[in-house]
Amino acid sequence: MRFSFLGFLVLSLCLAFPAFSDEESVSQILPRVEAGDPEAQNALGRLYYSGEGVPQDKAKAAEMFRRAAAQGLAKAQVNLGLLYERGEGVPQKPEVAETWYKRAAAQDYPDGMFHLAYLYDTDPALKNKLNAIGWYRKAAERDHVRAQYHLAMMYESGDGMRQDKAQAAVWYRRAAALGLADAELQVGLLYEEGDIMPKNPTIAAIWYRKAAEQGLREAQYMLGGLYAAGKGVPKDTAEAIRWYSLAAEQELVDAEFDLGLLLVIADAPYQDKDSGLLWLTRAAHHGDGQARDILKSMGAWDGD
Repeated sequence: MRFSFLGFLVLSLCLAFPAFSDEESVSQILPRVEAGDPEAQNALGRLYYSGEGVPQDKAKAAEMFRRAAAQGLAKAQVNLGLLYERGEGVPQKPEVAETWYKRAAAQDYPDGMFHLAYLYDTDPALKNKLNAIGWYRKAAERDHVRAQYHLAMMYESGDGMRQDKAQAAVWYRRAAALGLADAELQVGLLYEEGDIMPKNPTIAAIWYRKAAEQGLREAQYMLGGLYAAGKGVPKDTAEAIRWYSLAAEQELVDAEFDLGLLLVIADAPYQDKDSGLLWLTRAAHHGDGQARDILKSMGAWDGD
């Protein structure tokens, strides 16, 4: 395996509402909207945002969120803040997003705390690492899993604070215990690397599997590597190919390379040189120089 990285999270800034797919529910909530029910207004805003059961209209979504937010509904305040942060249905105004996130956070609403922290962490005009850390911590202490993960990353990297990998491990483990796939991957790495946690590839494999089964490509790749090497799990070429394939199909370049190489050099019945060369070619076209060199040495490189 050639893969190594600092903690990461592909942050999906989803609007703060549950799934709502029954078209009949639109007619059911309209009378409540007109009666001024903030929960119904927020739900209708979500429908306008997503286009479920009504024509998609993000400006109308913003208006519904605004009506609910003005009545103090914290999740609507976060939803409206997100639209201002992104510039969807309203002008992009991070400072207005900040105001709405603060109102939600003042109600002890963890998602408001998290988005306020994220705004301070990432917005060029509002960036304030100390504020970001403070709000991540408040949300993390209330079991907001993404806040726990971001706080762990800041401890790991020393971003805005003194680097403390032991504290990073604490927060990664708390987020992993709540089922966040990215955190499960990081806990697996902690056990495989053995810098902070006792080195234990068997436990690493358990955590990689949890994340891999949620579809996280990096975890699928790491689990495949353990099977290929027989670390923490019995050596199993078929399982290595299976997990590498799942990661490679999601265009993880290291997985494309390792899958291709394994298929080329594996013993029967797992060797499949044609498929292996295809995966190496994909890796090379995605910028992997080692894959390109191998293909050139085999007279199989079709690029420049």
